[in-house]
Amino acid sequence: MPSEYYVAYDIEVLDCDLAETLIHQELASCRTNEDREFFRLSLKEAATVVEEIAKQVGINNEAIHIDVGLRHVYLGRYNEAIESFEQAIRIKHSCEGAHYQLGLSCLAVGNKKAALEQYEVLKSLNASLANRLFNSISRSSKREKGYPS
Repeated sequence: MPSEYYVAYDIEVLDCDLAETLIHQELASCRTNEDREFFRLSLKEAATVVEEIAKQVGINNEAIHIDVGLRHVYLGRYNEAIESFEQAIRIKHSCEGAHYQLGLSCLAVGNKKAALEQYEVLKSLNASLANRLFNSISRSSKREKGYPS
């Protein structure tokens, strides 16, 4: 009888069969049963393995890099998120969502200058997102000075 499970993390890759094989090889020691595809490890550990394999297999879509970046944000890994958003921008410079999330992530690690650079880029791509980012930067500055946000 199958055990209950849920999918907590996934990434689209160029070759899903190869990725699945490599992930299963990497996580072999974490299997709960040799005959089943269930693994016992933390979500953070599993996500790290999946991301590393995804990089090997190939991610070449800016939306996928944004998705990976957002997952890093969710896990509090802002430097890794920054790398993912930068990769999305390298693929498609006009990707406004990547610029916005990159700005927020830069702000999260205390790099206000880089956040402002993304604001400047966003002004020509999407004024509404640019204003949202600027408001976040402003609130951050006020908190630094002891003002209520």
